[in-house]
Amino acid sequence: MNENRPSITVICGFHSGSSTDWWQKKFPLSEKDTMGRENDSIETSIVTPRQISTVAPVQGMFITKDGKTSYHAAPDTVNPLYRNNIPLLPGKGYLLEDRDMLVLYGDDSQQEYADVFFVYSSGQSAGELSVDIRERSVMAGGRKKTLLKNIRMDIPQGHMVLILGGSGAGKTTFMNAVMGYEPADGKIVYNGRDIYRDFDDMKYEIGYVPQQDLLRMSDTVYNTLMDAALMRLPKSCTKDDYKSAVEQTMRMLGLKREQFNRVGKLSGGQRKRLSIAVEYIGNPSLFFLDEPDSGLDSGMAMELMNNLRAIADQGKIVIVISHSPNRVAEMFDEVIVLAKSEEDNCGYLAFHGNTADACSFFGVTVKENADLEGIVSRINMKEEGGEGKGDYYIRRFAERTDR
Repeated sequence: MNENRPSITVICGFHSGSSTDWWQKKFPLSEKDTMGRENDSIETSIVTPRQISTVAPVQGMFITKDGKTSYHAAPDTVNPLYRNNIPLLPGKGYLLEDRDMLVLYGDDSQQEYADVFFVYSSGQSAGELSVDIRERSVMAGGRKKTLLKNIRMDIPQGHMVLILGGSGAGKTTFMNAVMGYEPADGKIVYNGRDIYRDFDDMKYEIGYVPQQDLLRMSDTVYNTLMDAALMRLPKSCTKDDYKSAVEQTMRMLGLKREQFNRVGKLSGGQRKRLSIAVEYIGNPSLFFLDEPDSGLDSGMAMELMNNLRAIADQGKIVIVISHSPNRVAEMFDEVIVLAKSEEDNCGYLAFHGNTADACSFFGVTVKENADLEGIVSRINMKEEGGEGKGDYYIRRFAERTDR
């Protein structure tokens, strides 16, 4: 669902110790919208939770005219918003650009504090990822082996997408093909640009976090992110630009407390967040993650997925492979299901749509809740402990999309 009017997405990160809780809400903009802390006596259009005391009851105002929005800080604002680490001064107006992020930093000297991120969308950019994979094949033993076939879909900007699939159905192959790392016979287009044709120019818009963390255990969190900034940000950036990017990334991913800790001393969840931060610091538009929650307990997995949801709500497309999605099912906008056909041993699209439709299509629920993991049991082959219905659902979905 693409945006067609300006909006502000408020993303509040409540930091406590080494964990972060998230509060997120999207507000459509009118001509004049007052922003501030939720308050019983003052009416505001764009609110943050009342417990965030760093936000004033009236922090500022967003003024929209002719499709353009400017932010005006209140004359008596104590805590300013920042854009690119530059404070927006009281009483002045600042014209915003699409996907600008304004940040109000909490006091990280306290045990508990909150950072607030305001993401502006002009409503003009209908970002979309269009996937058309006719075939993905490799040569094995001198013979052609087809891994994927006939996969087509469109994914809107700002969506968080789950990839599910039976054993050997081609989940990682699909991801690599969409990223352009292993091109298929087909076309992948993002915002009107062909990823295969323009890969050298677009590769910096693509973030990829593999299942294994590729981090130097002896480095600190801060140095790891500074190295990433130097590699991924434009060479025209100043020293202050790099520092600003590191600071904002640590706060967004809840790593500020650990900035001087060595990577080897981090917990599994913190290391995975750092791996995500290394890619996030380059501000990619497309984010791909291969089993980021593998090996994490439910609490850590929930916090990690909350971080990914916050990244998607900045207008990015986040695509995740996960084998334990039930615990975070409500966070996904869409589900892609791949199944291996027993007829030709090739992976096909067995479903693409929202989570509720996915559960209905495959007939899986657990106590009225989404049972996304049950979908895999439906399509896995019988010798792998499944029901062996992959071909049935491949045909059924193809018939549904051909109507």
